[in-house]
Parts: sequence; C-alpha cells; structure tokens
Amino acid sequence: MTQKGVGYLSALTVVHTLGDVARFPKLNKQVVAFAGLDPVEKSSAGKVKFGSISKKGSWMWRFMLGQAANIAARYDARLKVFKQRLGNKRPK
Repeated sequence: MTQKGVGYLSALTVVHTLGDVARFPKLNKQVVAFAGLDPVEKSSAGKVKFGSISKKGSWMWRFMLGQAANIAARYDARLKVFKQRLGNKRPK
C-alpha cells in the first residue's frame, strides 16, 4: 500500500484472491497466469503468435489492478511516460 493508487480495497482484493503465495513454486509466471494476465498463444505450422490476455483469473482482481495502475501513473513520472507510450500504440 506504499504505492499511490493502492488502497485498502485493492490490497484486500489481491490478498483475498491470491491467498498464500507459498503455493506457487515459480512466483512471477504462475501469479500472472493465475490472474489471467498472461498472453494467449496461438501456434500452428511452426508459427507462434501471441494474442490478448487469457482472462482466466478473477475479473475483479484485473479490474482493481488496472484502476491502481491508472492512479499510480498520475503520480509516478516513469509510469506516466510508459502509459502514454502504450496509449499511442492502440486506439482509445
């Protein structure tokens, strides 16, 4: 909760949805997959394409992470530049 944009409700959502992190042997990849933020892979005939996120996890958790990221980008200059660069790639 030291990051701007992460309050009691978003922290409670993460703790409630994620539970005990000791159950994930590979924390960085498995937590992303658990949240449904990993890209969908479409492979055929030796070609590998990565699509949108899988959305297999909790929709509430993804929503709260998105809202926290938007608020954090207001206060952190590096996040603001990153968000603007991503915003230029895709239409609104």
